[in-house]
Amino acid sequence: ERVTPLVVDGDGVYLDRYHRYQTDLAAELSVRVTAAPPNLDEALLCDGLASLFGEGDEQQRDAAEKALRQRFSIIAGGPGTGKTAVVAKVLALLAQQAQAMSARTPRTLLLAPTGKAAQRLAESIAQTVDRWIPEALRNGIEREATTIHSALGWIADTPRFRYHRDNPVAADVVVIDEASMVDLPLMAKLLDAVPPEARVVM
Repeated sequence: ERVTPLVVDGDGVYLDRYHRYQTDLAAELSVRVTAAPPNLDEALLCDGLASLFGEGDEQQRDAAEKALRQRFSIIAGGPGTGKTAVVAKVLALLAQQAQAMSARTPRTLLLAPTGKAAQRLAESIAQTVDRWIPEALRNGIEREATTIHSALGWIADTPRFRYHRDNPVAADVVVIDEASMVDLPLMAKLLDAVPPEARVVM
């Protein structure tokens, strides 16, 4: 195989390494977007959505339902639009589904690109849980957040991580906060390390 420093792809010229990251990430996202939807108790889902989202919360409710029904979803909105509250309610509804099916609580990773962002995410999730989530479901919701580097097990002084496709992270749900701050190489390596059956919520 011939190795070249630059790759021409359509109208774009890329550094070879970054072209591979972009190609790999696009393929990974395509697999997750087209994956079979998870099994859900439909009646329980409808009741749960109705109990956690009131009138005027239609957009948040729709975002939560899509995150529950798909393997990959993006929750977007400006500051104060309730993105983290939606995520906390999604985690509560997943815990409710697990309880109903006598399954274990989904293993959740709450991730952010920086330590400060991870701390804000954990605080926001905790506040939402304490305020809006029924007590019976609170124990099933992860409240601790960490950085992506820490979760992937960065190997110091190298670009490599402990967790990857052949040694994936132990997670059923991966929440990535401040996803727009994550650079291309790190996002490619993160999704490479997330099991294909896991939900990913950005």
